Amino acid sequence: MTKDIKDPIYGPKFRELRKQNNIDIVTAAQGITSKSSLDRWEKGNDNLSFSKVIDLLYRIHIQPDEFLGSNTPSQLANLYKQSMIAYYYSDLPTLRNLAQRYLELYKDSPKEKVYVFQASIACNFYQDLTNKNIFPNSLQVKLNEYFSNLENWTYENILYFSCTQLLIKPQLLFRLGKSLINFSIENHINRQNWHSLLLEAILNAIFALLKMKQPDKAQELVDGFYTMKFNENFILEQIRINFMTSLIQYTSTKDKSEIHSQLLSIKNLGLDHLYNDLKFAANQIFSLY
Repeated sequence: MTKDIKDPIYGPKFRELRKQNNIDIVTAAQGITSKSSLDRWEKGNDNLSFSKVIDLLYRIHIQPDEFLGSNTPSQLANLYKQSMIAYYYSDLPTLRNLAQRYLELYKDSPKEKVYVFQASIACNFYQDLTNKNIFPNSLQVKLNEYFSNLENWTYENILYFSCTQLLIKPQLLFRLGKSLINFSIENHINRQNWHSLLLEAILNAIFALLKMKQPDKAQELVDGFYTMKFNENFILEQIRINFMTSLIQYTSTKDKSEIHSQLLSIKNLGLDHLYNDLKFAANQIFSLY
């Protein structure tokens, strides 16, 4: 059974803060999502991906933890909220502590697979920032077995996949990425919250494959990505896929000029958080190839 992240609380809360900071809706949405999509979310009638909400918060000068507080309206959001916030702040001690906490909980309750996913998400983010794998080998085997035996894509499984990819073997990661693209095309996925998470999962897989030194497989996912349908609401995803394409080209040409040009354009759009994320990603690839 799938679950949606229903959000009747945070959209209106964001709208109130945006107006307090005298930022109009067009300025807030620029380069992140469409005005109409943001308007629907602010009225509690639609959903936005976690990453877009974070970028919107930075746009109106609000810190994520200040906005989200201690509660979220979704069990799924709680699954990775703390790790995601720590990841955005590059807070390595918190990510390590979260991983250790959930590993201990799993040790006490080994039938609760949710603890494995919570630990793996924290470890995945920690590895992305440090290139150090702190996830136990035995659980990494279990995680790969889980995805190897995956029979269908639910909202939960897409979320788990998106946030644990550095812990998945390259060939399996590639196979799952292709499967997710086919799932999107065959099922005509176009609901805003599903589509946002699905696109983010595929983009993450492309970058993870690059970090695993699998540029050919990353390019195959890029080609598959372009066969999917996405509309004007997915501005950030279009920026990211173009950037991933340039990173893949760099692995063979070693020419950084297009990457630097795109980074400058992103910075000029005022997308500071996205700029910092992609600059960090580029530097990771530069150091690997």
